Amino acid sequence: LLEMGSRDLPSLVDLAQGNRISLTKEVISLLGRIRGKKIISYLEKFVAHQDKSVRLETIQALRNIEDEAANKILLKFLSDEEPEVRTLAAVGLKYFGDKTTLAYVMQLAQTKGFQERNKMEKKALLLLLARAQSTEVCAFLRSLLKKWRIFYRAKLNETRLCTVPALEAMATPEALMALRRGSKIRNKTIRHACTMALRKIAYKDESIKS
Repeated sequence: LLEMGSRDLPSLVDLAQGNRISLTKEVISLLGRIRGKKIISYLEKFVAHQDKSVRLETIQALRNIEDEAANKILLKFLSDEEPEVRTLAAVGLKYFGDKTTLAYVMQLAQTKGFQERNKMEKKALLLLLARAQSTEVCAFLRSLLKKWRIFYRAKLNETRLCTVPALEAMATPEALMALRRGSKIRNKTIRHACTMALRKIAYKDESIKS
């Protein structure tokens, strides 16, 4: 099959269009091993596949491709109804500096539904934003960290915790200021997370100097 794919991609993909899920997944896995930009349009055909395992296999294949076009397909999976699919897609996104991906993730993170997503998914998306090292992203993360309300606090606090590693990854003066403020807020768990993030940044700085 791998040899066939190298010679005739359309014919290989045709094999995956039937009802045999195991064969479909095997073809997608082979496409991932072939890699290269040429397979991205073929992988896109499986974004809305009814079988979750096929969608997960597609994401794994896309993660092997170092290209902005692969990112754009992964973004489509962030609307999937299955948390496992969304999370794997979020973790698979790479930072290439492309404004389209950053704008999409930023807009998604600002929606009300973002807080209801699972912790790993939120953390992955916020870390991706942090890699932009922009003042706009830092201001957004700072506003998330400061958020507080009486009702439905569990999911909000989970989201606030997810901002801490993102601010730590940025490690800009503005991010450090946000973490220092976070180390003084009421919530003990978030306060501790901010304190630990500041310590890790300080340790890295000392290691670089020495």
